Amino acid sequence: MRVVRNDRLVVCEKQATKSIKNKTPVFRLSSKSKKGKVFLSLKGFSQQKVVDVNNVAEMLNGLPVAHLEGLDEIRFFPEANKKIKAAYRATRKGPWFGRFFTSESRIELYRIESEVEFYWSLCHELGHFVMDRKLSASDKKQWVTELHNRLGAVSKYALTNAGEDFAESYACYLVDSTRLLESDPARYDFIKERVFQSKKNPAALAKNQKRKLDLTV
Repeated sequence: MRVVRNDRLVVCEKQATKSIKNKTPVFRLSSKSKKGKVFLSLKGFSQQKVVDVNNVAEMLNGLPVAHLEGLDEIRFFPEANKKIKAAYRATRKGPWFGRFFTSESRIELYRIESEVEFYWSLCHELGHFVMDRKLSASDKKQWVTELHNRLGAVSKYALTNAGEDFAESYACYLVDSTRLLESDPARYDFIKERVFQSKKNPAALAKNQKRKLDLTV
């Protein structure tokens, strides 16, 4: 689910924030290289036992740096009372300057009960971020006008709209690539070649790869 913040959502955010204790450790992933800069905070992970934050960091290390550049936070609210599992929020935080404004982007995860559900939800919301901030205009147009209209969506939820279709396909590519390939080879090829620009199997992304991000508390 992609959510753009408005006044109503500010209230929801304040209510959800109460579930994060003041002394909860904040884990930070950081990287500076020619490929990009990443300064990503992981919050709320010490309050749950669903996933190990080090394993989450390892998974994120398997992603292209460009897919994380500009993402500010991943917040886990294990006690939040929400119907949705997760959300991607883009929040305006600076004054309008010319035709652009600065923004804060974060992913929020709520009351997830299994490791599989966590990684699917996280990758789904990352998919929203990548489509929103990283895809070129021509690639977005191709997805919306050509690929989304094809049969073979990876889930019923992917039929909601082109954005959810992309997010579900992105998550499936990372979590269960064979399922995406069998559902629709065209979607699989687009994610692999246009989004990841990779010839490797996604299952091997995190293996035999030099660590790009430093995890600190």
